[in-house]
Amino acid sequence: MTITSEHDPVPLRAASPAPVAVFAYKRPVHLRRTLESLAANALAKDTDLHLYCDAAKTVEAAAGVAEVRRVVTAASGFASVRAVHRDANFGLAASIIAGTTEIDRAYSGLSRVGGGRFLGLSQVE
Repeated sequence: MTITSEHDPVPLRAASPAPVAVFAYKRPVHLRRTLESLAANALAKDTDLHLYCDAAKTVEAAAGVAEVRRVVTAASGFASVRAVHRDANFGLAASIIAGTTEIDRAYSGLSRVGGGRFLGLSQVE
């Protein structure tokens, strides 16, 4: 697993399925279920996973954000796992725009996962 800042370039691999981007904030149980669902797919071992973790917006959110980051650190089952731990709270819209723009520039396609949706990677080939 690689933990980077939002300023580090996205590493590329040739001839792989579209990368998957997951955006997380303070819901570790939902994130764990999403990662387990994705990792259970046959194409997971060939898929680059990019996890974007926003910083806490409030003191009350800090514990949830810390737990999300622990879940991210344990992510496995993919060709690569890249985690971006934001130093500031971007908010959902800005985080999605920044992350997808970054990956869209580096790859020719992107599979976005969010909102508690569970799907097979074969659905996004």
